[in-house]
Amino acid sequence: MTKLPSTKHSFRFLRENNILYVDKTKFIYHLTKINQACLLARPPLFGKSLLVGALIELFEGNRELFKALWIDQSDYDFEPRPYVHLDFNKLTARGLDFFRLSLGNIMATTAGQNGLKATERDNPMSVFNDLVAKIYHQNGHGQVAVLIDGYDAAVMKLLARKPKTAVSVWERLRAFYQNIRLNEQVGLVLFMGQGHLDFGHLEGRPEVLDLSFEPSLANCCGFSEDEFGSTFATHFNPILNKLIDDELISPSATTRDLLKLLSLTYGGFTWNGTDQLLNPYSMVSFIKKMAFTPRWTQVTNRGLVNHLLRRPPDLLKILGKQARLSPLSWPHQPQDLSAEQLMFQHGYLSPEGPLTNEPNSQVKLYFPNLEVKHLILPYLLNLRPLGLSMLELQALGQAFRKALFDGSAGEMEDIFLALGWLAPSGKAKEIFESGKNLVLYLLALSGQSLRPLDWEPFSLALSSHEVDEPDYDGHHLLMAFRFLKNPTTEMAQIEDEKYPLTELQSALEQKLRSTYRGSKALTLTACSIIMAKSLANIKVIIKKL
Repeated sequence: MTKLPSTKHSFRFLRENNILYVDKTKFIYHLTKINQACLLARPPLFGKSLLVGALIELFEGNRELFKALWIDQSDYDFEPRPYVHLDFNKLTARGLDFFRLSLGNIMATTAGQNGLKATERDNPMSVFNDLVAKIYHQNGHGQVAVLIDGYDAAVMKLLARKPKTAVSVWERLRAFYQNIRLNEQVGLVLFMGQGHLDFGHLEGRPEVLDLSFEPSLANCCGFSEDEFGSTFATHFNPILNKLIDDELISPSATTRDLLKLLSLTYGGFTWNGTDQLLNPYSMVSFIKKMAFTPRWTQVTNRGLVNHLLRRPPDLLKILGKQARLSPLSWPHQPQDLSAEQLMFQHGYLSPEGPLTNEPNSQVKLYFPNLEVKHLILPYLLNLRPLGLSMLELQALGQAFRKALFDGSAGEMEDIFLALGWLAPSGKAKEIFESGKNLVLYLLALSGQSLRPLDWEPFSLALSSHEVDEPDYDGHHLLMAFRFLKNPTTEMAQIEDEKYPLTELQSALEQKLRSTYRGSKALTLTACSIIMAKSLANIKVIIKKL
């Protein structure tokens, strides 16, 4: 059986040691045709460094490493091409002094590898210019390609912990990058990273071309189902057998069923709004462990989560697929990135439709898969860990959804009691908040799309007085009757008594409390106080039930 890759393996190592490689050379071919500064952004651990490594081997002219790959059958000539490779993932940026020393050291090392003497104390810009001039003249005055892996890594590492230092580091890096763009001996400049940072305008020079949403490069990182299925096919049967033995999948499950489950758990990423991609790190980890674990979210930038807790996104908008992103709206300073933009850059949100660089272009965002929800939602909703696996949580969410929309109040109570959400007495507000958040969590895990059609707009509040002015367009629908014994009959009785709206809500709340007096399923109360704008809306919901 062919050996599995790891994130530490270079392109050369994979090819020389017969390790599985998903062929991305068709997309790399497109990059070789560009002769200006461009940006290609993808989330952490999505294969960016592997792509840069393949470009390096192409520029070295090492055709033997590309045998049987797409580019070997193309018109690419495999002639050596002058280049400089800067791995800025290694930049140390605990502070400005560390950053200056680290940048100088990387430039001195890169110069030394190309036969140019320099020290970390030398000016990095001067070292770069001298290095490019040397390579330029050695190669018959052919323009030099510059491949920068992790162009924003130092900034992203600092953004959550030291935002002011992150800004200072970016200002110095941007000046360094502007120096590169001004160099007439430089052709292609590939800024490879995970963020969309502003490079600044340079008089007489073209802007940095953002290729992140270019359709021809949309699938350059990450695995499509077909790519994964064809490359890793020999590993599927043992995995299927183990999952069947563990009762995590049906005994009659096929490879297609497994791929569908993997897509729900680790997929959902897209950069063209059409092709859905699987997280490569998660997929390789899954095959190695033969288990569903949130491995990718455990090793990516966890500082981002703490940062989001200080400036959380509009969660209801995301769950309702109403959060939007504009590709041209990236701020000039990294500290001005919105929570939604940060989450998109780190791979915790994905676009629903095609992203373009056209003016006024916007796209809806959503949580791509169960792995992301498993990490992000408990943090943002301040929920304690439930101690269940991702698949168990998903099954629980589906049971919750069924009970909420199709079942009885008794089934709801059983679910909450099984979860152990028994709140101490005398803490009504805390009870309400935890219950409200748990509802959101379970519905999101179940795959419920909180669209206005279903919950318009799914607004929960502690009391009617807190939602006098709705934040969203549309109606606040009252769902309290869902937990009454005979919702249709009791609602009709309330309607016949012609209560004003405020009294109607009060009557429903009192009925709910009397129905469940003494019950420990306190999160039912948390679900009860959802406002209605008119009796007509309530009638519509009753008919749905």
